[in-house]
Amino acid sequence: MANKIEVSHRARRGQRGVEIVEFAFVLPIFMGILLALIWFGMAYNRYETITRAAREGARFAVAPSCATCSPANTPPTDAEVITRVQNTLQVDGLKPSRVTAYAWPGTTPPGSCATDGTSHITICRGVQLDNGSTTGTAQFGIVVSFGYPVEFPVSMNTSASGKVVGLPQLTLKANAQMFQEQ
Repeated sequence: MANKIEVSHRARRGQRGVEIVEFAFVLPIFMGILLALIWFGMAYNRYETITRAAREGARFAVAPSCATCSPANTPPTDAEVITRVQNTLQVDGLKPSRVTAYAWPGTTPPGSCATDGTSHITICRGVQLDNGSTTGTAQFGIVVSFGYPVEFPVSMNTSASGKVVGLPQLTLKANAQMFQEQ
């Protein structure tokens, strides 16, 4: 019996520090997964925010601004739509100055698209949004589109060598389509 206790004690002595070594291997993997979850959560939040801002701009663009004004039922101007999109971005803490240009890839004729040089928001009016196959008549509307960059939130730069981890900047793209009421 004394031999068994002695062997177990010797075996345990050879295992000292193994937990620390295992922890040193597992901790970076765990931290990487945790940071990736945080980053993807932030990116998804930004995506939802810019999508909502584009929808708000398109909804505002199709709504007539004043039914009793002369001329009646005039749609908002592009500047008013851009202001609405920028205000929606600011409410959620995003900077409208970081918006990048993104043109809607759909077919634009017979509509016209204009990208504001300052805000980089593209507004397309009179765009055919469907082919008219189900109703027999084509539906036209407005498309508001833009992009917004998302960067990795944790700084991993060193002054000597540049980036330690070269994660690319991701540009999220948002576009919203609304049918124009006739």
